[in-house]
Amino acid sequence: MESGKPITDFLRFSRVLAEDIFPLLEEYCYENYGMLRELLGQGIVDEENQRIRSELFLPERRDDLIQALLAPFPEIGTSTAAIVAEPLEPDADPEDAAEENE
Repeated sequence: MESGKPITDFLRFSRVLAEDIFPLLEEYCYENYGMLRELLGQGIVDEENQRIRSELFLPERRDDLIQALLAPFPEIGTSTAAIVAEPLEPDADPEDAAEENE
């Protein structure tokens, strides 16, 4: 979230993960990549090379990043097609959309 609102722009979301959230998790885990792999999954963490798979944050790897984020949580079953089926406008307010549907 930014300014109390969900991030709806995927590029911004991936940038926040890459620049803010994952580095913070690395710090909290004292750069223990085994622990990070347990938290984030092997799709995100390359434990052998002691790194976060930064190539996943390239715009053309969007689908790969989504699948890597979802992999540790099989109970969240979805497909990339479902995720992008109804994209929100970058600055859309979900409450405005709900009011329009009433």
